[in-house]
Amino acid sequence: MRFVFGTIWKSLVYAYDSAFEVVIINLIWLLLTAAAIAIPAGLGSLLPNLHPIFLILTLVLTLPVSLSGLYYATSLLANQDYDGWKTFFVGIRKYYLATLLWIVVNITVVIALWFYWNVFMQNEAMWAAILQLVVISLFIWWALMQVYVMPLMMVQTKPSLWLALRNCLVTYVRWPGLSLVMSIVILIIMVLSALVTLPWMLFTASLSAFMACFAIREMLESLKPKEPEEEAGKA
Repeated sequence: MRFVFGTIWKSLVYAYDSAFEVVIINLIWLLLTAAAIAIPAGLGSLLPNLHPIFLILTLVLTLPVSLSGLYYATSLLANQDYDGWKTFFVGIRKYYLATLLWIVVNITVVIALWFYWNVFMQNEAMWAAILQLVVISLFIWWALMQVYVMPLMMVQTKPSLWLALRNCLVTYVRWPGLSLVMSIVILIIMVLSALVTLPWMLFTASLSAFMACFAIREMLESLKPKEPEEEAGKA
């Protein structure tokens, strides 16, 4: 457990030392996310006859702008390669399509799980109740996986969602303690921040992404062979 809590503590210390960068990244994310929500909302107000599906598609197309930049910038910050606020926009250019695919896949999975859960809810048989629990378990498992999908894509030579999903499984199998505890800590930060508006405006999104990226960094570092210590008295 030393590795687990040591990594979490180190990520918080690194984030504190980079507080200015964390806040800047969060503010850029906030502005772009607000714009992504405002565009379909504005279209809906100006053109009330537009079909809701069109507005939802507009939101799906605009949200990846802020998310791709957020994860790219925080990944570089966690790996000490951050090069200023312009990095955020480099991430948009490099990872927009991969992030869009990630959002589409998530929406598809959530809709599918909701559909099956709703079907089983209408049946009072014992097998249906068991399958409801299976669906809920799958949803929790899928949600936990998403904590590390984008951070893993950020360290790939060529972004691949399918490879990132596979590596998420490997992450939870090889480092179950760190993967799960870090996810819970990030969830707690988000929940506590939801009670007060200011943290979301200043650091919640960037801190959460940074901690996930930092965890991936430490996991990958632990795989590198350690240099043998020099023998005592060796010239």
